[in-house]
Amino acid sequence: MRQEQGEPSQWQKARMTRQERMLRARLEPASAERVKRYPADARWFCLVVVEGGELSVGRRLEGGGVEVLVPTEKLERRNRKGKLYEVERASFTGYVFVRIVPSVSAFERLRGVKGVVDFLRAGEFYHTIRDQDLGFYVSKVHAERMPKDATIGDGSRVRIKFGPFAGLDAVVLQVTAPKSRDPHCRVWSETYQREIRNIPLAFLERL
Repeated sequence: MRQEQGEPSQWQKARMTRQERMLRARLEPASAERVKRYPADARWFCLVVVEGGELSVGRRLEGGGVEVLVPTEKLERRNRKGKLYEVERASFTGYVFVRIVPSVSAFERLRGVKGVVDFLRAGEFYHTIRDQDLGFYVSKVHAERMPKDATIGDGSRVRIKFGPFAGLDAVVLQVTAPKSRDPHCRVWSETYQREIRNIPLAFLERL
């Protein structure tokens, strides 16, 4: 029987299955099953990943049995013929969120996943995220409905109040579309000495 173009062969399917089993075994210290066994010890952490690879890293981790969240948004694009189409992209460029029971082996195994650079951290201080701060993305709360401080602009020192980076002090590098219903910001984290993009202006308070 002729195989349709693009359809994986039986050998490829078997190989993918073996690869998935191997990945799940390697990532067992960071697995969702371990979170279920020790829920009181589980925490959300932030992975720094290769820019543009957020969705593929998320799928890889999910296939490895890890509880993962990659907040996404849909944007409209226009092709050369003028036809509109939708694309999905990660809300936070360069970041993916995982819920694990922290351990040396869990940290080491996750760092070894293709596309993962490191955890968001300052030395041995790892950035952790409260469940309620990720709830904005799980429940699809719309930031455009929240009050905003219109005095915040480029160069403002701010504190992030909501979302996965809540509690961080930062400097605003740029406010994009400041007159829109849902302006976003690029900020510089003073704690982690890294840029964080696409933070809703409504999530910020001026210091």
